[in-house]
Amino acid sequence: MGKLIPRFGIVLQILFVVIVVSIIYQWKTNLSNSWPDGFSQPTVALELASSVTTAHQTLQLLGPQGVKRQHQALIADSIAFIPLYWVVLSSLGAILTYRRIRFAGSAGILVIVLVTAAAIFDYRENSGIAKILGAYPNDPSFALVEATRTASLTKWSLIFAASAVSSLLFLPRADWIGLVGVYQFVVAAMGLIGVISRHTIIELATALMTINLLLIGMSFSSKRYYRDFYWSYAS
Repeated sequence: MGKLIPRFGIVLQILFVVIVVSIIYQWKTNLSNSWPDGFSQPTVALELASSVTTAHQTLQLLGPQGVKRQHQALIADSIAFIPLYWVVLSSLGAILTYRRIRFAGSAGILVIVLVTAAAIFDYRENSGIAKILGAYPNDPSFALVEATRTASLTKWSLIFAASAVSSLLFLPRADWIGLVGVYQFVVAAMGLIGVISRHTIIELATALMTINLLLIGMSFSSKRYYRDFYWSYAS
């Protein structure tokens, strides 16, 4: 495990670069920079549509070509992104079980359970978005919009909760790496606040979580991290 941690850190840093490039590409290919309900991305506007009216407005802004691209994005999300974040957060949970701090084992298992449940709801959300897109140029049903919204909010709640718990990988430390845990916990708390009240905060929290990938990767790659980390295995 000790040799794998630094390598995993490098992988996370590479993943950060890939995600940033992907985000920039999405921004450039979007037909609009402002979507109903104040969101900046059409996928989020669809998954968290507050009503049939706002879902309809998003579909109209997308148009036939935009709807087609969203279908393609859903396929990529289901095949690549959902399994990817499941692997990353589950790995953090697995690493957490090696911490020699109180409740680390239970906390690590909890992270894995939370992110697994999040992935399940994410697939349910994608199914709902696909049906909403399939309704174009007509309006989707109220029940479909609500079910998709509920699945999305549940997914985000579970992801932010898993991120908050996994911050225990860093929080007990008194050096700069401990600040990574503080950052991760604050961002997760921000995301949960977004789920409860102002949903546009979810987009901001997601962007900040992407930065956290870089910070975690840098921490894992640091000799200070695994030298002072107190693992339960023999070095």
